[in-house]
Amino acid sequence: MASVLVLNAQVIPCFTDEMAAQHAAKDPSAKLREYEANERIASFIPAMQKAGGIIYVPVVFHIIHNDGLENISQAQIMDQIRIINEDFRKKTGTPGFSADPLAADCQIEFRLAQYDPNGNKSDGIIRIKSTATNNATDAVKALSYWDSERYLNVWVVNTIQNNSGSAGTILGYAQFPWDRSSRPTTDGVVVRSDQVGVIGRGQVSQGGRTLTHEIGHWLGLFHTFQGGCVGGTAATCGSSGDRVCDTPPVSEASSGCNVGANTCNNDVPDLPDMIRNYMDYSDGTCMNIFTTGQKTRMYANMQAFRNIIYGNGANVVDYAGIDPETGNYKPVNATGYKAPAAFGFESPDLATDLIRLNNFNNSTNGWQQNNSVSVSGTKSIYMRNFTNATALINGRDGFQLPEIDLTTITDPYFEFTYAYAQRSTVSTDSFIVTISPNFGMTEFRLFANGGTGLATAAAQATEFIPQPNEWRTIKIPISSHGSYTNARVRFEFLNRRGNNIYVDNVFITSGPTSVQNQLQQEMQVLVFPNPTVGKNVNLQYTLKEDDAVKLSVFDNLGKKVWEAPSLLNKPDTYTVEIPASAFKPGLYIIEFMSQRGGFNHKLLVN
Repeated sequence: MASVLVLNAQVIPCFTDEMAAQHAAKDPSAKLREYEANERIASFIPAMQKAGGIIYVPVVFHIIHNDGLENISQAQIMDQIRIINEDFRKKTGTPGFSADPLAADCQIEFRLAQYDPNGNKSDGIIRIKSTATNNATDAVKALSYWDSERYLNVWVVNTIQNNSGSAGTILGYAQFPWDRSSRPTTDGVVVRSDQVGVIGRGQVSQGGRTLTHEIGHWLGLFHTFQGGCVGGTAATCGSSGDRVCDTPPVSEASSGCNVGANTCNNDVPDLPDMIRNYMDYSDGTCMNIFTTGQKTRMYANMQAFRNIIYGNGANVVDYAGIDPETGNYKPVNATGYKAPAAFGFESPDLATDLIRLNNFNNSTNGWQQNNSVSVSGTKSIYMRNFTNATALINGRDGFQLPEIDLTTITDPYFEFTYAYAQRSTVSTDSFIVTISPNFGMTEFRLFANGGTGLATAAAQATEFIPQPNEWRTIKIPISSHGSYTNARVRFEFLNRRGNNIYVDNVFITSGPTSVQNQLQQEMQVLVFPNPTVGKNVNLQYTLKEDDAVKLSVFDNLGKKVWEAPSLLNKPDTYTVEIPASAFKPGLYIIEFMSQRGGFNHKLLVN
């Protein structure tokens, strides 16, 4: 078994061999299992046939965090999914492509699971708060685990314990597939949070290839330098070294990107080291090759030890919500929350309105309900970023609305009001709003601004509390997203030593077209009192010709809470009493429909 190499800057790229050795020291049968596995895999390899299609592997990321930067964003995880799919598919036009004739399209793709082992809807990301994220060991796996027969478990931690006796920072490690039967609950990959993707906290220099490397181990590959200069002939390549015949032997782990290196000269023919191979220790940005032989070994391991995920060739991954033929996510039922929807944060707590906080880095002073500041009513949601100025810089915290069915309205329109001030004119806090059709697995940006452009008030060195004239309303047509039956809107704030930000009066309604505005003006619509406190509300309108009018009121989650009978009205001025005194505090949408068209009007109940 290869020794662990400590590179410059005291980095240990992979701890898989060391972990396997430590386990073997405790379990004498472990080495026998590895020997028997290699013999069994060798019997598979001659009969291996090219797969008839793509193998799709469901993945779950368990984020073990202590409210630090290791609590990485979903966007960073999706970036890592992108990278491993480019690498295992040798995707043209990406860093994962290689023109080397030995480079293989492994025909393996990875998808965040859409359902958990119990069949519940999931985004494939679990977040567990624990101090075990620091100096992590296999013990973190007990904090969160999904059936390893059906999912690839990836545990993301802040740091990994090094008990090898050699100083160094460990980037990740995996468990070999032949150990799954004896240790199913530890099967998967452990990786540092700064090794996930190349955005957010991900290290660009590593190229996101730490996970590519460790998944290679999870699929049964050894290091290309396994055993040093052995396995260099046709007679020995399948039984020694990395047991792959189209990877030249390497005397020791590589570093950097020395593509001209040739550390073993006893192979026939004598070939240079395959520095770019994902199973060496070269720089992540240097790597871009799995070989055909490595692909064959991975497939043999899947057939032998991961046949449930492999599906015995049938790619049976329906349980994770993935179409086995296309790799697309299978459609899910539309959410029960229908547009129009409104969020004024006036309920007793945010959970009442199903607001989900994404306070990944600033749990104490992240997004929370504010009971004294608002643009209307008495409450808002805010991030007390002023107190974070000397704490977690570049921390990303956010909140998201519950999934909403947008297909129930025409020309959907998104609106929110916010207030923000810089601490100084050089503060560069940023704020983005995104929408997703598939629980955050893909997102589209609706709004983004930062620094001076984001500010609604003058910079101030004291804590910002907005005045009535220091709010800004953003209105965005979202008809291009109108087919979403599970639309998730997410707000995210990036802390860069700035000041507080507040959000209030979030609406998803039919768009304020010119025809609707004109109709509302012509009918001289008035709603009073608005806001109301414990009183019914009057809606007054004027008709200039015969018309059928229908009035409905929807709560913040699109549930109809009141409806007036449809009446054929003659030209006149009418007043309809809405029983708002029975409504809970919050924002409501009054829907006005007539033969000439319709419009929405906002109602605030305090």
